[in-house]
Amino acid sequence: MSKNKTEGRRGLGSGSGSGSVLMKSSCKATNPIDRCWRCRADWAENRQRLAGCAKGFGRKAYGGGKKSKIYVVTDSSDENLEDPKPGTLRWGVIQDDPLWIIFAEDMVITLQQELIVASWKTIDGRGAKVEIAHGAGITIQYVTNVLIHGIHIHDIVVGSGGTIRDSLKHLGLRTQSDGDAITVAFNHFGKKLTQRLPRARFGFVHIVNNDYTEWEMYAVTKRDYAAEWQWKSWNWTSEGDLFENGAYFVASGTDRSIDLTRNFSRFDVFRAKPGTFVTRLTRYAGALDCKVGEPC
Repeated sequence: MSKNKTEGRRGLGSGSGSGSVLMKSSCKATNPIDRCWRCRADWAENRQRLAGCAKGFGRKAYGGGKKSKIYVVTDSSDENLEDPKPGTLRWGVIQDDPLWIIFAEDMVITLQQELIVASWKTIDGRGAKVEIAHGAGITIQYVTNVLIHGIHIHDIVVGSGGTIRDSLKHLGLRTQSDGDAITVAFNHFGKKLTQRLPRARFGFVHIVNNDYTEWEMYAVTKRDYAAEWQWKSWNWTSEGDLFENGAYFVASGTDRSIDLTRNFSRFDVFRAKPGTFVTRLTRYAGALDCKVGEPC
């Protein structure tokens, strides 16, 4: 991790994808998730390829599924909450059937109330500039297999219900369960973020190669709500992180080896690059300007 830096986002990096489809030399993919799909000119013809690109504990979360039906959002309105209109995003996310949701054109969607996403859904914004803004946010809870990719979510109005931020705020699903296992990888957390980027609490959370440009209170870890005699037995460890401008991490626990803690495979807990690589690995974090027929 690279924490508490104040410089702006970086310029273009180097690297290219691989595969059987002709690539443009200008396409840059700097982390393994991006390399899986974004330098392929035919990505829009095989959108579901994205379902197999995840790493870590989310690698088997297929969203709508590799062979699911495509649903196209053609209407940016969000007027009828009890009986949403077909063509809207809200209609798509509440369906029982698996769906791969895409967008017909650029649009700004202002949600009247939180958007509660059902299981087996992918919201895929690639190929259009899609913004969820100036209204409610998105809630993902008590569901399985949900992917959200290429959507710009900003200026969310705080109200009743949750948002994407609330869902990430307390990793571990707010329950102390040995079954919780979460990966947070290759994200860029930018300026003006105070805390909970996100906050890890319970279960097993692998937070790997993320960039924290600027934060004020804390990023990821916070233990001052518990006495030292309580948190000193929690297994929290840091490996290869790069701390700047006074940032620090206090390790705790008696068992610092993830190999001994659980019987995870190398696919579940993949090895992190040193913190000096994070700038490159997160260079393209966020919604991409993808055009159909071209590598992103």
